[in-house]
Amino acid sequence: MKMLNSRVFVYLAAIAGACFSDVLSVSLHAQSGSRPAVPNGLLLKAAPAFSEWEITFTYPQDLPDAIAAQRKDSLYQRGPRRSVVTKTQNILREVILRVNGEKVERWQIDRTVYIFAPQAGFWAMYGPEFHRNNRDGDSEKLPLPESGFSGLNWISAETFAGNLSENGREFLIFVPVDSGPIDLSDVKALKNLSTIAFVDAYTRLPVSVRENGIQKAFVFRNAPSQKLSPPADLATDLKRAAEIEAKSNIAPGREY
Repeated sequence: MKMLNSRVFVYLAAIAGACFSDVLSVSLHAQSGSRPAVPNGLLLKAAPAFSEWEITFTYPQDLPDAIAAQRKDSLYQRGPRRSVVTKTQNILREVILRVNGEKVERWQIDRTVYIFAPQAGFWAMYGPEFHRNNRDGDSEKLPLPESGFSGLNWISAETFAGNLSENGREFLIFVPVDSGPIDLSDVKALKNLSTIAFVDAYTRLPVSVRENGIQKAFVFRNAPSQKLSPPADLATDLKRAAEIEAKSNIAPGREY
């Protein structure tokens, strides 16, 4: 395997998020003229049963040269700026801070999502039946996949592009298949990729992902020590729903 060296890769701050802003030197590994050897094991692991992570989002509209009209776009304004996910087995809590400053709290129990609607004053439920028929494309109403990381199902052996080492830490790099051959020593080419992912080679958890120009930087926090309990008002709603279901003699989880 040929090693490609470079002194300073400041571009990593733009490619892989703020966690690389202090990079002093890196080494890039790639096979010349052939596909790189795919590492053994799962390339992207699921979040541990008890874990917590924060995702910071950066958009093209955040760039200095973005015009005012782009920053007023409703999809951009409603997009997440920061998301904190806490996972304890089958119960997940996600607190989302949108670009426009709005705060959204989501709870996920198994495959059912509950979102508090402050204007209505109650928890809206989005279960499997809704997910099958959801046509509005609102990702906040959809459950997180089993891995805990949405939108990363394209990371695979086919999209593996090589390894990057930085100060003793190694990363797996992924790019879409239709990107064509990638020279990891070509700084400009990497900066111009609209989609690229960095996965920690040891933990196999995401570090930084850019998808269609939207940058997501992942930071894993200390794992929670005990299982999450839904807030009191949601717990009351769940208890009431369980009682109604029991009285109607409908088996739990059965759909008609």
